[in-house]
Amino acid sequence: MSKQSKAWWLVGSVALVVAGCGGGSGSSSNSNGNDGGSGGTTPGTGGGTTTPSQPNLAERIEPYDTVVAKSAAVSAQPENTVRGLASEAGIARVSLASPAAALKRSTLAAAVDAPPGTPMQIGVGRDVAATASVPATSALLKWKSLSDGSRVAAIEFESPSAQGVRLGVLVQKLPRDAVLRFYGTPGGDAVQMSAAELQAQADQLLRSGSDETEARTYWSPSFGSSATILEVEIGANADASQVQIAVPHLSHNVYSADQLQQAVAEKASSGSCNIDVMCQPDYLNQGRAVASMEYVSDRKGYYCTGTLINDAKSSGTPYFLTANHCISTQAAASTLVTAWFYTSTACNSGTSSSGVRQLTKGATLLYATASTDTSFLQLNEKPQQEWCTRAAILATRFPAARALRESTTPTVTCRSSASARSRGLGIARMEYAPMPPIPRLVSIP
Repeated sequence: MSKQSKAWWLVGSVALVVAGCGGGSGSSSNSNGNDGGSGGTTPGTGGGTTTPSQPNLAERIEPYDTVVAKSAAVSAQPENTVRGLASEAGIARVSLASPAAALKRSTLAAAVDAPPGTPMQIGVGRDVAATASVPATSALLKWKSLSDGSRVAAIEFESPSAQGVRLGVLVQKLPRDAVLRFYGTPGGDAVQMSAAELQAQADQLLRSGSDETEARTYWSPSFGSSATILEVEIGANADASQVQIAVPHLSHNVYSADQLQQAVAEKASSGSCNIDVMCQPDYLNQGRAVASMEYVSDRKGYYCTGTLINDAKSSGTPYFLTANHCISTQAAASTLVTAWFYTSTACNSGTSSSGVRQLTKGATLLYATASTDTSFLQLNEKPQQEWCTRAAILATRFPAARALRESTTPTVTCRSSASARSRGLGIARMEYAPMPPIPRLVSIP
C-alpha cells in the first residue's frame, strides 16, 4: 500500500431501505435508481433480492457514543462564531421576480408522486442576470475598510417566497487571503470559506471529472429565509481587481425540508410511517447518529437523510452513510449540508427543535453503487464530540474484511436499525442485501 495516500478496500454493501420512511420518497433493497448522475459510481454485477446469510456477530463494530466515551483520538473542536462584517447600508441588493404562483403546488405534487428511489426535491434553480458575469458582479461590490485595514463588500440576493436560498458562486480568481462569507441577515451568524478551501474543492472536483465551471462553483448554505448575503473580505494590501467571482444561478427552496416532509405525509396519508422519534425513547440515542441532508444537483435542491458510522478503532473519523439515489457524485457531495438534532421539541409537538447544528463544508465521496443504492462519504468537518452517536456496523466475512477491521475502515454490512422518523430526522432501516465480492480501491486525498 502506498505511503503517500490512504487506500481503503471497501467490500460488501449496505441497502438503505426507506420505503417511504427514509431519506427520499422511498426505496427498496433492489432499487436501481439514482439521481441521474453516474460519476463516482461503481455498479455491482449482482442483483436480485435473495437475503444472504447473516454476518458473524463476533465481527460487529460497536456503536460509539461520543457523549459517554471520551476517546483520546477525538478532540472536541470549539465552535467559533463567525458573523457578517458588512454594515447594512453597505450591502448591495439583488432581488429576483416572484416565482410562478403554481410552483409550490407543482413541487408538492412531484414529491408526492415521486417513484421509489427518488430524492425529495425542495429547491429549483433560478438564473441571476444581475450577477451572471464577473464584471457585473464586480460593479456591485462596494469596498469598505475595516479597523484593521482589511476590506469587505457584500451583496444580498433575494428570491421572494423562498424558504432558503443557496447561491451558486462561480469563483474564477481570488487573492490568497480572501474569504467568502455567507449569512442571512446583516451582522448575523455566518459560514465562511477561505480562498484555499475553495481552491481545494475545485481541485477535487476536477479530479473527479467535473468540468471547469462545475468545479469552480461553490454552493453556499441557505439560512431559512428568502435572502442570502454574500460577503467578500480581502486583506489591506490585496488587489480588489483580483476578486473575480459571479453568481449566475441560485437554488430557491420552495419548501423547507420540514415543510415538504410534513406536506407529503399529509397528502400521502403516510402518518403511520412517519413516527416522531421523540415518542420513541428507545431510539433517541440511535437518532443522534442521523442527520438530515440538503444538497444541490443540477441547480436543484434536494433533501435526504444519512447516518454517521463508527469504525473499528472508534477513531472519530466522520464516515457517513446514505443512499446512492441521494448522492452519487462528488459534485453533489461537495454541496452537502448536514443538520443534527433535527427533531421536534417533544413527542408530537409539531414544533422543530431550536437546537439544530449544521455542518456546511460538504463531504468526500469514497464509494457509491446503484446496485445496492449505497453511498459512503467522509464529511469534511467533524461533528462536535458531544453531538452524536456513531451507529454500529458489521464487517462481512469476505477475506478483505479482516484487514478492514484491523485498519480503520468502517463498512460494509449494517445491522437493522430503527425505522422511525421525526420531523426531518429519519432513522433509516438497514437490511442485508446481496453484493458481489468485487472490492473497489478508493484513495482518500
